[in-house]
Amino acid sequence: VLEGEFSLSSVFVPPFTLEDARADYCNFKFDSQKEDPSSSPFYVDLIGQSVHCTDHGFSVSLEKAANEARAYDSDDNSQTHSMAVEGFILHAPRSGASLVSNAIMAASPETTRVVSHSNVITQVLNACGANKNASCDRTKQIQILKDAVYLLGRTTDAQETKMYLTLDPQATVHLDLLREAFPQVPWMFIYRNPDVILQKVMDTYDKRMCLKNRRNPLKGLEEFVGEETSLEELKDEEVCSALLGTYFQKVVDEYERTASQQEQQQMGRLVNYDDELLTKDGIHNVLKFFNIDVTEDEEAQSRIDNQRQKKSNGMVGGSPQQSQTWNGEVYTSEQISDSVVQANQNYVHSLHQKAKQLQ
Repeated sequence: VLEGEFSLSSVFVPPFTLEDARADYCNFKFDSQKEDPSSSPFYVDLIGQSVHCTDHGFSVSLEKAANEARAYDSDDNSQTHSMAVEGFILHAPRSGASLVSNAIMAASPETTRVVSHSNVITQVLNACGANKNASCDRTKQIQILKDAVYLLGRTTDAQETKMYLTLDPQATVHLDLLREAFPQVPWMFIYRNPDVILQKVMDTYDKRMCLKNRRNPLKGLEEFVGEETSLEELKDEEVCSALLGTYFQKVVDEYERTASQQEQQQMGRLVNYDDELLTKDGIHNVLKFFNIDVTEDEEAQSRIDNQRQKKSNGMVGGSPQQSQTWNGEVYTSEQISDSVVQANQNYVHSLHQKAKQLQ
């Protein structure tokens, strides 16, 4: 672990007590992601390619691993270091986050690592549960988060200096915690037409994941719908729409909070898929927020455009699927149900318009 032969694959954080968090390690490589980000867009894809992770993973104390790794890395003769976190990518479901993640990776594969949808961050962020009154040591949770991010960023490759974290949509409700832990790290939130988002959710496996919130609500969801409203009584579309509205509310609130403080540099960026991610120039402009400028680098532009033309397909059983042409996943108004539109009218449309105004 200290020598960097094994990488952090997952963590377990005991809910509420946060005592004795564990870090799971195994041996896996990032080569396939660097060669073609769309072939292995998610962290689990990389882990799935490793036989060692299947049969020989092991667990250690997360706190001990982080403390000893920091000491090991600080030695002048150490061949390991932890990359700086250059950005958090938050997003609504089905809104083009993989496209942005893959473009970041393609811009400079030698110097960059993109950790996409790792359950490491999700486990830490959700460790204090949904109840806003739950007793949980926020200072301890932030330290665990910093330790986990440090361990995720460790590498033996001297060229690797920048790490970007693309988080699960549900991480959006913990934006305040991320900002408190990493106040100098910029973040962006990617979204699109909420009716398209919700229809996609209702048409895919995401629906099952969303409806788990009916009985085990994510932080902020019950507060968003109001005490007089029971999630058990809402229709499926309404539950998922309210969850989407919770994401938008959190992002809008944080964006306005930082703007009101008149920060010299706005640390947040709202990215509208429909307006900004459907063209080469649009993607290049979005990347500039993270100080990734490929204006004078034709090879980087070509790699990014190649990713733009592909659809991120994950890997099943460790075997790459053939990349498919990316077509923007267009939904027509005829494909969007009235129940989806009505649910979003109740919970999302006004927040979506506000996000567009802040963009």
